[in-house]
Amino acid sequence: CSSGEEEDDENHQDDTSIVNDIKQDSEGVKGKDKIAQYKSLLASLEEEEDKKRNRDVDLEITWDVGMKEKAEKSIKEKLNTPQTPFEEMLEKRKQKKKLRKEEKLKQKGKEQESGSEDDLCSDDEIPSDVDMADPFFRSEHQVSTVKKNKKANSEVESEEAKQRKAELELLLMEENDSEVQKSHFNMKSIQDQENDGKKKKRRKQLKKKNIKENITNNDDFQVDITDDRFSALFTSHHFNIDPAEPQFRKTKAMDVIISEKLKRRKQEHEQDLTPPKLLKTDPELSLLVKSIKNKTKNKK
Repeated sequence: CSSGEEEDDENHQDDTSIVNDIKQDSEGVKGKDKIAQYKSLLASLEEEEDKKRNRDVDLEITWDVGMKEKAEKSIKEKLNTPQTPFEEMLEKRKQKKKLRKEEKLKQKGKEQESGSEDDLCSDDEIPSDVDMADPFFRSEHQVSTVKKNKKANSEVESEEAKQRKAELELLLMEENDSEVQKSHFNMKSIQDQENDGKKKKRRKQLKKKNIKENITNNDDFQVDITDDRFSALFTSHHFNIDPAEPQFRKTKAMDVIISEKLKRRKQEHEQDLTPPKLLKTDPELSLLVKSIKNKTKNKK
């Protein structure tokens, strides 16, 4: 841009110098010569303008320091940036679509080759003495070729369906694996699980309690405590009952036995504390005892 401005300034100076020269020369030249000079001046100006229009313009490009290094660095950063799981999944799908397209193109090529071979075989199978111009033979030949083509297309479609199903299963497996690997814990779900566990424990406890209550309610067994054959249960230490024992089961019969055992123990204790009753003695025996006592006192 600066070079163009310099050239314009030079051209302007040239124009002014030409005009001055003409003025100086015009003083000693006649009128006709002046007209010729003006014409030549105009022609020269037109030529210079044409040159300006037709010439190529020079452009200046300025480069900053380290511009190339910055561009390379930005490209490397874009290539090295880790992709998100969603971007990775999209990339995998794109690659699989490309593979599918390539496989379809290959299959189409194979189908075309097989179709050409079938046509050749069908042409070879036709006997030489059969006239294909006959509409009957022509229609039969067309029906057979249509059936063959349908069979080939159905086989290809079944193969494509199997491939699609396998690819979808692989995609689902990959997505499930990635979700399992990258899954984060959810505090709410953990709390819900813990609460469910507590509720289940409470339900189990209530069930056990209800079972016990049902057992006690349905317990109609009665112990005959007046039977002497079971007296050892209430008196002997071999049949002591410990409620802290794990095998202990609280039932109505067990409560009766414990209460009867405590009752009999209490009665035995009371009997031990009561003073012995005085026996009724004969009066003669008492007089004899008194006389003996008196005699012993007199001797002393």
